[in-house]
Amino acid sequence: MSPPIGDVDDLLLDGMLCPISQLIMRDPVCTVDGHSYERSAIEAWFRNQETAGLRYSSPMTGEALPTATLIPNITLKRVIDDFLDKTPEVERLLDTTASAPPLYMHNALSSAVGRPGTSGEYPSIERRSSSLYDMRTLSFAEEPRGNLIELDGYKKKARRCGTSALNDWLESIVFCSFPLSINGYNRSVEYRIEKTVTGWGGIHIGVTPDDPKALAKSANLNTHLEEHSWWVDASGWLHIPDEGASLCGWSSGDLKAGDLVAITCPEDGTLCVYVNGRRKVQGREARIPSGKHSKPLYGFIALTGNVTEVSLVEGSLARDYH
Repeated sequence: MSPPIGDVDDLLLDGMLCPISQLIMRDPVCTVDGHSYERSAIEAWFRNQETAGLRYSSPMTGEALPTATLIPNITLKRVIDDFLDKTPEVERLLDTTASAPPLYMHNALSSAVGRPGTSGEYPSIERRSSSLYDMRTLSFAEEPRGNLIELDGYKKKARRCGTSALNDWLESIVFCSFPLSINGYNRSVEYRIEKTVTGWGGIHIGVTPDDPKALAKSANLNTHLEEHSWWVDASGWLHIPDEGASLCGWSSGDLKAGDLVAITCPEDGTLCVYVNGRRKVQGREARIPSGKHSKPLYGFIALTGNVTEVSLVEGSLARDYH
């Protein structure tokens, strides 16, 4: 039995999109494991790994690659060129929206080729995404998030509106929709402090091995985080699952607008926090599971105390912290 026409179109379009940039490939190349990417995107991927001192690895599988050799995918290029020749509206779309967010591009392309059930507005459409796609788009998760949190700027910016009457930090929490760590490779997520107010205390910042989609269904988020997550609270205590908390000596109450705050998890299981490139927390006692078969980690931050607005920093996943 043949698949529905819409599914065939979806597969066809997805096959033309670079897994990294989520844009139609103009110069498709293959890595040695057979996956295809836009040349500029995969070259940037490899450069980032070189800068971070990491082995070459596949963006699709996380497996190590013996070489960064790229092979032109001539057949795929012919298919794409033929498709663009027959759909000039898509060609025009690429010329006018090349800098648009990836999901917007996918929606607009879907509309251009006449697929039903899609929308040209971002981010109203829901689309199943791989962990790689989520990682590269850098956005906050719609759910779960605190009642006081609003998202803006294609969900890359989080804002606290009001204060918690019960002083509950979970009312100001927001999760990243993409994982920090995939297959054990050291990754970080970086936030820019956009706005602060005069007040006492700072942020809560940490990581969890649970996908925000699963956390959204949790009956008791507070208990779930205490049992499964690692974070530094507004008073400078490092919380470790089933072990309580230890004082780490960093006060986030000094953060100001423009500061860059990063959290990273090296392969030795340490939880580290950096402010403007300087390490403030080195929680060796965290002992976060690492290695090739460890679960991905998702970042979260609570806009408590004097911090009222943060944004995600593009390119932070490949930044090298020591």
